[in-house]
Amino acid sequence: MNFSLKIASIAGIPIRLHGYFLIYLILLVLPKAFIGGHFQSGPFLEFIVLFGSVVLHELGHAVVARRFGARVVDIVLWPLGGFTRMTHLPERARAEFFVAIAGPAVNLILSFGALALGAYLKIPFTEHYIPKKPPDWDPTFGHDDSILDRIAFINAILGITNLLPAFPLDGGRAARSLFINRFGYLRATEIAVRIGRWIIVIGCVAAFYYLNSPLMIIVLGAFLWFQGGAELANVRMRYGIHPLQAMFTKMFGGAARDPRATEEQYQKARQAQSQAQPQPEEDPRAINKDLESFRGSLDEYFESRRKKDEP
Repeated sequence: MNFSLKIASIAGIPIRLHGYFLIYLILLVLPKAFIGGHFQSGPFLEFIVLFGSVVLHELGHAVVARRFGARVVDIVLWPLGGFTRMTHLPERARAEFFVAIAGPAVNLILSFGALALGAYLKIPFTEHYIPKKPPDWDPTFGHDDSILDRIAFINAILGITNLLPAFPLDGGRAARSLFINRFGYLRATEIAVRIGRWIIVIGCVAAFYYLNSPLMIIVLGAFLWFQGGAELANVRMRYGIHPLQAMFTKMFGGAARDPRATEEQYQKARQAQSQAQPQPEEDPRAINKDLESFRGSLDEYFESRRKKDEP
């Protein structure tokens, strides 16, 4: 589904709701907010805080990306969170690192800010959803929970989760930035995806062991697994490697790229290959002859038109 609905624009950046987000809102959020025919403010407020925090998270990415010369297209919200679509982000370690950590940094600042404000206003931080034994953890909010409770808890979860080095999460992108200068952008992406998949496997196993209902973690893990693979394939395509190239290189010939090579090594190999192939030289006399022929054709065309127009 490619449908999205624009709901706002912040700092010139359109904010859109994906079609799946609207389905999620109608089928899951609204029925939960109107249990028993009465409006329950808790679930709806929780929903507003969650996706408001996601918007601020993505705005953190977008603002920093602009500082590095990227063009931000829009921010799209969907049931599993949000994503910022951008182009022309430099493939440099510094840009990658700061753009990646900007989002989680916004969430952690909001979380600590809510805790500090609650302490200043002497509002006690509710402890009933802090896990003491993971299988019994019920991270829901009651009627006595303040808005600061929700802001602190939700933003802490968003910030810490996104810092996990599970590519394509922000922590995985920050991990990729650590390898770019040494291995190049492509190889760094491959390393980050491999590390991320190990983190996903460990997280899914831990979910089976600690949680009574690990389905959501499994779904999220599967999404990250395939999304990381899709982004790796996209990076390989940008550097001249088709997903099937390794399989068909021997059959069709051509310059196969070693994925372990850095970009500099690859460009040198491509340059050496192009220099080794003889390039046909154009004869200037042939070019002049073609121009004269074209000019003669034009003269004949206008001469025929002039004769037709004569009475």
